[in-house]
Amino acid sequence: MTRDQAKALLTFVEAIADKSLRATVTLTAARGRGKSAALGLAMAAAIAYGYSNIFVTSPSPENLKTLFEFVFKGLDALGYEEHLDYDLVQSTNPALNKAIVRINIFRNHRQTVQYIHPEDAHVLGQAELLVIDEAAAIPLPMVRKLMGPAWR
Repeated sequence: MTRDQAKALLTFVEAIADKSLRATVTLTAARGRGKSAALGLAMAAAIAYGYSNIFVTSPSPENLKTLFEFVFKGLDALGYEEHLDYDLVQSTNPALNKAIVRINIFRNHRQTVQYIHPEDAHVLGQAELLVIDEAAAIPLPMVRKLMGPAWR
């Protein structure tokens, strides 16, 4: 992990730790700088902090391979075990190459990490955390809708 990734992760975890905070945290960096890795580790932290409904979006679930890889690395570091503490759900759509679309966590209580398509902002009513990866590839009006009324 680079110094910049560590600083980004710390910022994310500080926002996640204060559940009363309705914060928006953004991360911008050049391509290949480890943004998805930092986001994935932050999502593992959110699971450890007890967030029940985590949604993640990107233009396609195939874009989330690195992000989910680092969610799992974070869960491993926190002592979570696949099948014992969580299961992953892969897409059955052949066009998506078995991309991960959901993680069901059942260690302490029911928690989910769920992929949603960027057009599905209407399902975010129960979201405790929304992660937008590859936001630059999503049309700005759609990103604003995902972000909610404060950003319109």
